Amino acid sequence: MGFNPLEFNAGLFGQFEKALAEFFDKRMRDPDFMQILSKSMGVSLDAKAQLDARIEELLKGMNLVTRKDMEALFVTLNGLETRIIDLEEKVEELSRAASRPGPAGPAEPARAPEGTARAGRSTAPARSAMKRKPAPGRSATNRRGKNVRRKR
Repeated sequence: MGFNPLEFNAGLFGQFEKALAEFFDKRMRDPDFMQILSKSMGVSLDAKAQLDARIEELLKGMNLVTRKDMEALFVTLNGLETRIIDLEEKVEELSRAASRPGPAGPAEPARAPEGTARAGRSTAPARSAMKRKPAPGRSATNRRGKNVRRKR
Protein backbone atom coordinates (compact mmCIF):
# COMPACT_ATOMS: atom_id res chain seq x y z
CA MET A 1 0.00 0.00 0.00
CA GLY A 2 1.96 2.95 1.12
CA PHE A 3 2.26 5.50 3.80
CA ASN A 4 -0.94 6.00 5.89
CA PRO A 5 -0.74 9.23 7.95
CA LEU A 6 -3.65 8.24 10.20
CA GLU A 7 -1.99 5.02 11.29
CA PHE A 8 1.32 6.85 11.74
CA ASN A 9 -0.33 9.52 13.94
CA ALA A 10 -2.18 6.88 15.97
CA GLY A 11 1.08 5.01 16.63
CA LEU A 12 2.93 8.23 17.44
CA PHE A 13 0.19 9.33 19.82
CA GLY A 14 0.23 5.91 21.51
CA GLN A 15 3.99 6.14 22.08
CA PHE A 16 3.65 9.69 23.45
CA GLU A 17 0.85 8.64 25.79
CA LYS A 18 2.88 5.68 27.08
CA ALA A 19 5.99 7.83 27.69
CA LEU A 20 3.94 10.50 29.47
CA ALA A 21 2.23 7.92 31.69
CA GLU A 22 5.61 6.43 32.66
CA PHE A 23 7.03 9.90 33.43
CA PHE A 24 4.10 10.90 35.65
CA ASP A 25 4.00 7.50 37.32
CA LYS A 26 7.68 7.87 38.26
CA ARG A 27 7.17 11.47 39.48
CA MET A 28 4.07 10.68 41.54
CA ARG A 29 5.95 7.94 43.39
CA ASP A 30 8.79 10.31 44.30
CA PRO A 31 8.18 11.64 47.87
CA ASP A 32 10.25 14.79 47.30
CA PHE A 33 8.21 15.72 44.23
CA MET A 34 4.95 15.03 46.07
CA GLN A 35 6.03 17.22 49.00
CA ILE A 36 6.87 20.10 46.67
CA LEU A 37 3.60 19.61 44.80
CA SER A 38 1.66 19.58 48.08
CA LYS A 39 3.31 22.79 49.29
CA SER A 40 2.67 24.55 45.99
CA MET A 41 -0.99 23.50 46.06
CA GLY A 42 -1.33 24.84 49.62
CA VAL A 43 0.27 28.15 48.69
CA SER A 44 -1.97 28.43 45.62
CA LEU A 45 -5.11 27.79 47.67
CA ASP A 46 -4.05 30.36 50.29
CA ALA A 47 -3.36 32.92 47.57
CA LYS A 48 -6.76 32.29 46.00
CA ALA A 49 -8.50 32.69 49.37
CA GLN A 50 -6.70 36.00 49.95
CA LEU A 51 -7.56 37.19 46.45
CA ASP A 52 -11.23 36.26 46.93
CA ALA A 53 -11.31 38.14 50.25
CA ARG A 54 -9.77 41.26 48.67
CA ILE A 55 -12.19 41.16 45.73
CA GLU A 56 -15.13 40.81 48.13
CA GLU A 57 -13.89 43.81 50.17
CA LEU A 58 -13.49 45.83 46.99
CA LEU A 59 -16.99 44.97 45.73
CA LYS A 60 -18.54 45.81 49.09
CA GLY A 61 -16.64 49.10 49.12
CA MET A 62 -18.18 49.96 45.75
CA ASN A 63 -21.66 48.86 46.93
CA LEU A 64 -21.75 45.99 44.44
CA VAL A 65 -23.09 42.52 45.10
CA THR A 66 -20.70 39.71 45.88
CA ARG A 67 -20.94 36.04 45.05
CA LYS A 68 -22.09 35.31 48.61
CA ASP A 69 -24.84 37.92 48.26
CA MET A 70 -26.04 36.35 45.02
CA GLU A 71 -25.98 32.84 46.50
CA ALA A 72 -27.97 33.99 49.54
CA LEU A 73 -30.45 35.73 47.25
CA PHE A 74 -30.83 32.60 45.13
CA VAL A 75 -31.47 30.44 48.21
CA THR A 76 -34.10 32.90 49.46
CA LEU A 77 -35.75 33.12 46.05
CA ASN A 78 -35.83 29.35 45.67
CA GLY A 79 -37.43 29.06 49.12
CA LEU A 80 -40.06 31.64 48.20
CA GLU A 81 -40.85 29.84 44.95
CA THR A 82 -41.31 26.61 46.89
CA ARG A 83 -43.63 28.29 49.38
CA ILE A 84 -45.69 29.86 46.58
CA ILE A 85 -46.08 26.49 44.88
CA ASP A 86 -47.16 24.93 48.18
CA LEU A 87 -49.70 27.71 48.74
CA GLU A 88 -51.05 27.33 45.21
CA GLU A 89 -51.52 23.61 45.83
CA LYS A 90 -53.36 24.28 49.10
CA VAL A 91 -55.61 26.86 47.42
CA GLU A 92 -56.36 24.38 44.65
CA GLU A 93 -57.23 21.67 47.20
CA LEU A 94 -59.47 24.05 49.14
CA SER A 95 -61.11 25.18 45.92
CA ARG A 96 -61.83 21.59 44.91
CA ALA A 97 -63.21 20.84 48.38
CA ALA A 98 -65.41 23.95 48.28
CA SER A 99 -66.84 23.03 44.87
CA ARG A 100 -67.96 19.57 46.07
CA PRO A 101 -71.55 19.49 47.32
CA GLY A 102 -72.49 17.83 50.56
CA PRO A 103 -70.52 17.14 53.71
CA ALA A 104 -67.16 17.36 51.94
CA GLY A 105 -67.60 21.08 51.26
CA PRO A 106 -67.34 23.80 53.90
CA ALA A 107 -70.35 24.66 55.98
CA GLU A 108 -72.37 27.74 55.01
CA PRO A 109 -71.07 30.70 57.03
CA ALA A 110 -73.38 31.96 59.75
CA ARG A 111 -74.88 35.36 58.98
CA ALA A 112 -75.91 37.92 61.51
CA PRO A 113 -79.60 38.79 61.46
CA GLU A 114 -80.54 41.90 59.49
CA GLY A 115 -79.76 45.12 61.29
CA THR A 116 -77.62 43.50 64.01
CA ALA A 117 -74.25 44.05 62.42
CA ARG A 118 -71.90 46.30 64.32
CA ALA A 119 -71.28 49.73 62.89
CA GLY A 120 -68.61 49.70 60.20
CA ARG A 121 -68.65 45.91 59.70
CA SER A 122 -70.08 44.19 56.69
CA THR A 123 -72.66 41.43 56.95
CA ALA A 124 -71.28 39.78 53.80
CA PRO A 125 -69.69 36.35 54.28
CA ALA A 126 -65.97 36.30 54.87
CA ARG A 127 -63.94 36.24 51.70
CA SER A 128 -62.37 32.90 52.62
CA ALA A 129 -65.82 31.30 52.79
CA MET A 130 -66.80 32.46 49.30
CA LYS A 131 -66.32 30.04 46.42
CA ARG A 132 -63.42 30.87 44.16
CA LYS A 133 -62.37 29.62 40.78
CA PRO A 134 -59.71 26.94 41.04
CA ALA A 135 -56.18 28.18 40.46
CA PRO A 136 -54.77 27.10 37.13
CA GLY A 137 -52.56 24.05 37.44
CA ARG A 138 -48.94 24.95 37.76
CA SER A 139 -45.95 22.73 37.57
CA ALA A 140 -43.59 22.57 40.50
CA THR A 141 -40.61 23.89 38.59
CA ASN A 142 -38.99 27.28 38.57
CA ARG A 143 -38.24 29.29 35.46
CA ARG A 144 -35.07 27.31 34.78
CA GLY A 145 -37.01 24.05 34.76
CA LYS A 146 -35.55 22.80 38.04
CA ASN A 147 -37.83 20.93 40.40
CA VAL A 148 -38.51 23.09 43.44
CA ARG A 149 -41.23 21.06 45.14
CA ARG A 150 -40.34 20.23 48.72
CA LYS A 151 -40.37 16.62 49.83
CA ARG A 152 -42.90 15.91 52.51
